[in-house]
Amino acid sequence: MSAYVCNDNHLLYLVTMAMERPAQRYGFRWRHNGQTHELPATDLVTAADVANMLLRENIASVSHRYPHESSATLPGPIGGVDAFTPASFCRVWHWDSVQILKSIQCYRYQSCEHPGWETSEAAAFIDSLEKAAIHALPGMDKAEWGAPEPTGRRLIPRHLLRPA
Repeated sequence: MSAYVCNDNHLLYLVTMAMERPAQRYGFRWRHNGQTHELPATDLVTAADVANMLLRENIASVSHRYPHESSATLPGPIGGVDAFTPASFCRVWHWDSVQILKSIQCYRYQSCEHPGWETSEAAAFIDSLEKAAIHALPGMDKAEWGAPEPTGRRLIPRHLLRPA
């Protein structure tokens, strides 16, 4: 199996983390087709819409990979939701940039199988969440912009200095 429909927990996690990213002044934002979209931290109706958008994109990818399967027989968890609702968002997670990045990698891998992925709203959302997770990594705000100054000299072995 090279692609599967992600489970409900995975999609809820990604959307919840977007709503709860650290140091957020506004809702989570992403751009798609020249428009800015926003997911406010307390808007569970929009959160459900975003989770459903991610689910549709994931299913489109897996359906493209397995064109002879019905939606009921696509690889992935059995008994997942058909649609998310505001009530779906009752789980709690803590922000962990590394786990978010790993979950993004998994979702992207499962959802990129069809030709429309690169220009999809789901890809734009995931790219923005990835940037937010990278910026929230410990030490990221204190790291040098560009290369830092060298901390010392490394001796180069003589045999590497001789012309060949």
